[in-house]
Formats: sequence, C-alpha cells, structure tokens
Amino acid sequence: MPPTTPTSAEIPADLTLTDEQGKPVRLVDFARERPLVLALVYYSCPPLSTEVLNGSVRMLRAMDRLSVGTDFQFVAVSIDSSGKLFFGDEA
Repeated sequence: MPPTTPTSAEIPADLTLTDEQGKPVRLVDFARERPLVLALVYYSCPPLSTEVLNGSVRMLRAMDRLSVGTDFQFVAVSIDSSGKLFFGDEA
C-alpha cells in the first residue's frame, strides 16, 4: 500500500494563545460545538498575511453548502517575529 499524504493535522484543543488584549484564550473555546478552521498568518509580513486572509475570505464566500459560524468556526492567528502566537478577530 502506498504511503498517504496527510491532509490535516490535529492541534491540541487545550492550546492557549494570547488575544489582542494580552489575555489567554484556548482554542477549545472556539470549537466547542463545531469544527474549527485555523488560519496562521505571519504578523511581520503584511503582504503574505493579506494574501492568506483575502484568500480565506474568498474561500468562505464561495462555499455553497457550509456556512462559517453555523457549520464551522474560522479563527485567524497571527504569529509575530518572536514566534509568539496572538489570537485575531474571527472572520
């Protein structure tokens, strides 16, 4: 049997990030009732972050059968140059 290529990865639900006000937030708090789509964006590279976020918005708008907030949650997480993770507003 040929090896399979992973299409997704599991992130620990108890992973704690820092929100825009410096307070801790857990990913599980956003995914209690529905699946979570997580977008990682690089804070120090606005062109790349903008492209990732704009592509995410295009993808979310093009969905016919699923709806963000109803069928799944979407969360963008910004990674700064020190490697720290910061939670961003939901789309």
